[in-house]
Amino acid sequence: MLYRTLFAGAALINAVGAWTPPKEVEEAAKASHWAVLIAGSSGYGNYRHQADNGIDPDKIITLAVDDVANDDMNPFPGKLFNKPTGDGTPGTDVYAGCKIDYSGSMVTPETFVKVLTGDAAGLDGGKVLQSTKLDRVFLNFARLSTRKTFEAVAQRLGLNGGIEALPPRAHGAQHVDCHYDVHKAYKSACGELHPEALSFSATMADLCAQQGGSPDAIVKAISAACAA
Repeated sequence: MLYRTLFAGAALINAVGAWTPPKEVEEAAKASHWAVLIAGSSGYGNYRHQADNGIDPDKIITLAVDDVANDDMNPFPGKLFNKPTGDGTPGTDVYAGCKIDYSGSMVTPETFVKVLTGDAAGLDGGKVLQSTKLDRVFLNFARLSTRKTFEAVAQRLGLNGGIEALPPRAHGAQHVDCHYDVHKAYKSACGELHPEALSFSATMADLCAQQGGSPDAIVKAISAACAA
């Protein structure tokens, strides 16, 4: 399988042009990862939404109502566990050391918009995204009626179309679509995605989503290489 991956890479070079220019390689090395975590549900009954990577803690921004750990229904006050353990095996308190940037009444669509768009005004020094075009932002939203929340966010931005209408900084739809196409093409033509193949497909998705390569050319190159 590995030789197919390498062969697909060689075919891809012919399909889309040449290797990534040195300047872009240097820029990619400077890229960092950011994360925005939103626990929008409230009450102990909805803890399942938020019960359970390589990201700098300073670049993780967390919004959570934060009313679960000390709820009267919690059998372990001040602690939270996201999975059961066997007798005699202590569980892991996932609440311990959890840094919540915005809690209680601050968890609103307005705060969400400010965090996504890097607008720190009115947030009392709270963290906001300071990502660049080189960075990737992981967004995890755990709550009921997520669509309604995104509609509210889009409305406050004066936009229509929900999450698709958010500013480019707030999502990577093109990258996701390209990665899906590459992943699907590789699995269909080459078989299972072993570790080397996963790394290869991610690189190919970066090439077509961020550096202007043609998704069709990349998919055709992969299919042709693995069919050989």
